Amino acid sequence: MRDDFSSDTIRKLGERVNLHCSNPKCRAPTKSAHETDDKAANVGKACHIHAAAAGGARYDSAQTAAERRSIHNGIWLCSNCGALIDSDPARFPASLLRAWKALAEHEAREQIGKPALIGAASGRPRVELTLDYKKTLIMGELHRYALVVVLKNIGTKRVDDWYIEVEVPGLVVQEPGTVIGTKVEARSKGTTWLFRTRVGNTANAGARRVLLAGDEYEYGFPYRMDKAIFDRNRHDNLGLFEQMAKARAFVAGELVTEAARPFGELQCF
Repeated sequence: MRDDFSSDTIRKLGERVNLHCSNPKCRAPTKSAHETDDKAANVGKACHIHAAAAGGARYDSAQTAAERRSIHNGIWLCSNCGALIDSDPARFPASLLRAWKALAEHEAREQIGKPALIGAASGRPRVELTLDYKKTLIMGELHRYALVVVLKNIGTKRVDDWYIEVEVPGLVVQEPGTVIGTKVEARSKGTTWLFRTRVGNTANAGARRVLLAGDEYEYGFPYRMDKAIFDRNRHDNLGLFEQMAKARAFVAGELVTEAARPFGELQCF
């Protein structure tokens, strides 16, 4: 049985990217006027990031039916790119599709109400941000992980004066001395803490790290999950697994793209 999107979710996925394909190398418009006055031609589709049914591309058995049908599990693509991502899922993992989605939604927000020919056409940096995790230590009632944030220059021009922000549930942050970057106290409120890398992510404040075309930088942010946190979340109904972990990339002080995932997808306790 397939866990398909509702018509409302399909509509919202398309509208959130201005009905353009979310593949940054495509961006094809997916809707236009039809020769018949009361119709529209459509080549767009709401695609599942993790497949709607077992055996499909990037299927995740840990997801619930509601999670598979959720807007968070969808991405708007043209029919060509939709077929492409499912024909080669190893080349197009879920983390990459989420990065495409976040960038497309960000660009749509930036472009609304403005003349055309902004973004890539005006020389604005084009970068791609992916958000995933890896296990660093799995030991009984203690799990240690690294939030893996990868920033890639997908444009044709060099990118410098950049930095990354990471927003995570404060409950899971490891000992402060193990964290790469600086906690931004003024923006670390309640259950959510925000950390920022140094400009260019270098130890030397006067140095700059350059991302040439095609280059990428990987940032690992350590965090943990243990039985005490797990039990407290369940007992006090903290909603920890529904909280969003977020990463944002800035160039010359301007937000250029972001990525987000529910924290529950970033642990296996």
